[in-house]
Amino acid sequence: MRKIIKRSYTKEEFINKCKTDTEFSQRWGLTIEERELSQDERYDLLTQQMTKLRAIRDEDYINYNIPTKLIAVTHNNKTIESYE
Repeated sequence: MRKIIKRSYTKEEFINKCKTDTEFSQRWGLTIEERELSQDERYDLLTQQMTKLRAIRDEDYINYNIPTKLIAVTHNNKTIESYE
């Protein structure tokens, strides 16, 4: 009989393992979807973050570190969206 060794992960290690290892995340009942944000979605995020500005140029999203990806994690029919 093969002995299974359980390993403890830090929060960061666990998240990274879930993001990079599909089988690992499925064992935990997680579904992870990742997609690139469109220019329009990034612009919308910029305007939400910078509502106090009167004029926003199209290229400003680059200067304000606006995310480029949307990551959706689903567990027990609950979804959490995160931007990266």
